[in-house]
Amino acid sequence: MLMRALGSAAQSDAAIDARHSVRLAAGLLASALLFGGQSVFLTFVQAMPQALGVVALAYAAWHWRAVVAAPGARAMLAIAAAMLALVVVQIIPLPYALWSALPGREVGAAMLAAGPGGSPWHPLSQDPQATLQSAFMLLPAAGMLTVGLLLDRAALRGLVLLMLALAGVSLMLGWLQMIVGIDSSLYLYGDQRELVSTGLFSNRNHQADLLCLGALSAGIALYFLAPAQDGIRRHRFAIACAAVIMFGAGVAATGSRTGGSLFVPTAVVAITLSLAERRAGRRTRRHAPLVALGAIAVIAIGWLLVGQPLARLGASDDLRYAIWPDAWYVARSLWPVGGGFGTFALSYQQIESLGSVTPLLINAAHDDYLQLLIEGGAVALAIMLAFFAWLGVQTRRIARAPAGRAGWFALAGVALLLIHSAVDYPLRTEALSTVFVLLCLVINAASHPLPLAEDTAPPAEPGARHITESEHRG
Repeated sequence: MLMRALGSAAQSDAAIDARHSVRLAAGLLASALLFGGQSVFLTFVQAMPQALGVVALAYAAWHWRAVVAAPGARAMLAIAAAMLALVVVQIIPLPYALWSALPGREVGAAMLAAGPGGSPWHPLSQDPQATLQSAFMLLPAAGMLTVGLLLDRAALRGLVLLMLALAGVSLMLGWLQMIVGIDSSLYLYGDQRELVSTGLFSNRNHQADLLCLGALSAGIALYFLAPAQDGIRRHRFAIACAAVIMFGAGVAATGSRTGGSLFVPTAVVAITLSLAERRAGRRTRRHAPLVALGAIAVIAIGWLLVGQPLARLGASDDLRYAIWPDAWYVARSLWPVGGGFGTFALSYQQIESLGSVTPLLINAAHDDYLQLLIEGGAVALAIMLAFFAWLGVQTRRIARAPAGRAGWFALAGVALLLIHSAVDYPLRTEALSTVFVLLCLVINAASHPLPLAEDTAPPAEPGARHITESEHRG
């Protein structure tokens, strides 16, 4: 009796801990998307997702053994720990002789030599406060990683549905912004110069990213819900097309050129995910014509919807083309140590060529990979390559041992953000960096098959077909 009672108590504690993990992860995702849409000028509300990130990290530390024991956790945590270690190294003071010998410190060393202040110790980062701010903005993503490793697949699916709901909120807010006008208080971060949809973000490109992810998550949500809901299963093609058209119209309203271009393949993947089925381990061929027809229709609609972005493709005054040559020069001048996270603006202003000087403050390289080289140097490059290696391994695992469609959905979302990062900085927002980590968690879960007990579906409604094991994995 005593052993049975202890076993029941342990199961009850585990259930309570699971509920706490789910609620904490959901609160973290919601706060990041609702209050973390700014990436340049920090606002007070960003303290909310950061505070929840700290709580999540503390909670994960309390359950550290369970976090580390999760399938695939060690590799993900090692990459995150390496980035944290790099931030710590960047703010540790160095002797003046060592600091002044670092690449790119010539101007600072000359100013100190000319002044009466002596030669104090200096950290590797050219602006330690900016580096700490950059670290604080990573707290929601770090919290999502550690708590997310405690979640099972059902909980991760719930977070995907929550992301879909919040993408819908951002879509509706963007439409209202277009209706009310440029001076509307519905623009959450103010200082709006163009009548475009920004939704929960300060940048239209980042709004376009979330809406593309919303279209993807609509497709995978139908895959989750269709087997047990006969009405959804029978009409999921029409529902997927409607969702794609709605999110596509939202992307067009942003005026984002890259977002409009990325939306077309995103829509094709979303419809394919909504129609994907498996029976006895084989795809049903009768849906192949529908998938092809849907892909052609979505491509045609997508190019019609991106008329506003296409009108901007010929613009010759895009600052990116003026920024990138100078930014590459900065990267070479600071190689291999970098200037410190959050110091791009300071480093860029020191070498900005006269031909590219504008009244605007250049605070980002508009290329996350290039900016990572500038701020983190060779170590940041090595961490980035380690992440790509991890992603390649997970992709190979998913391809070799298919376990549903969730893994492919997450891979498509990660690819979208990584591609856009080549011409913008979406992952420098708390909102999209947290979503990015969620997608990586889904990839990790899909590439490490779990026991069937965690994938048990709710009871099917009368008239619903039998659900095979392969349909409920991932």
